[in-house]
Amino acid sequence: MASYLTSKTNFIFEFEVGMENGKPKKKRVTLSGVRNDITADEANQVIDGISNLIKYNLTGFERVVYEGVIQ
Repeated sequence: MASYLTSKTNFIFEFEVGMENGKPKKKRVTLSGVRNDITADEANQVIDGISNLIKYNLTGFERVVYEGVIQ
């Protein structure tokens, strides 16, 4: 039986959207379907673009790569 590796990349942005009970309230937004071969420079362009479009402060960013073997 043949098997192959599958992979997908997501970007997760975290924004501070206000205060709740004296603590920062944060919201996470996932951008899925990101090209697996995206370079660091291209990722930085995406981060800058998103942070400039959204009215909230960008407080965190993650690049998550999921890989699996299909048999």
